[in-house]
Amino acid sequence: MNSLNRWYRSVLVYAFCLFVSITPVIAGQFEDSLFQEPVKFKFGVHLAASMNYFNYGDLQALEVASDYTIGVSFGFVFDWRLSKIYHLRFGPYYEYQKLSNTFSDDLNSSDISFTNHNAGLNFFPIVFCVGNKISPEISVGGFYNYIFSSSVDATLNGRPLENIVFESNNVQYGLVFGAGIYLGRRLLEVRYKKSLSEYVVSGDLENSINQVKFVIVL
Repeated sequence: MNSLNRWYRSVLVYAFCLFVSITPVIAGQFEDSLFQEPVKFKFGVHLAASMNYFNYGDLQALEVASDYTIGVSFGFVFDWRLSKIYHLRFGPYYEYQKLSNTFSDDLNSSDISFTNHNAGLNFFPIVFCVGNKISPEISVGGFYNYIFSSSVDATLNGRPLENIVFESNNVQYGLVFGAGIYLGRRLLEVRYKKSLSEYVVSGDLENSINQVKFVIVL
């Protein structure tokens, strides 16, 4: 099963890279008949709130909501408008990330919580928008996170567990899908970040960190 999942992730990464490589070519051909504008560059400040979902493979019915936690991030955004409808965008950021996973049955209940401090980078090679001062947009890209500081708390039946150690992957990466609107130089966007890497190193339980982010670029 693990080998199948690794194969599946490899196919996703390969397909994404292929999509990234051919999309600018297709966009350029599509733009041949349109009025070409000069390259425009925008620099902005990224502010975001996130809903973090840590799936550790042991969720029960009706417990999904208990595993959503809130995080925040801020950073910078570099945005190039390469044509009338096509942008290229990337941005480094710092992220404060809370994660929680809850499990309960008839006998026991447990809760595992992580607090992470991340240095990350978003890269959006595909950003399509239409309009002038008000421009709806969609974006597809990838992200890279390095967890430079992390702490964990665990309880069993309400009692704290001491000396709990989890081996985690400090490097996290995956895909990002966004939709929003440009308001002049500002951007409002909702993003879904799909991790392609495990967080807790485990040979038995599949686990990952996924996010919904609400982003403002000023």
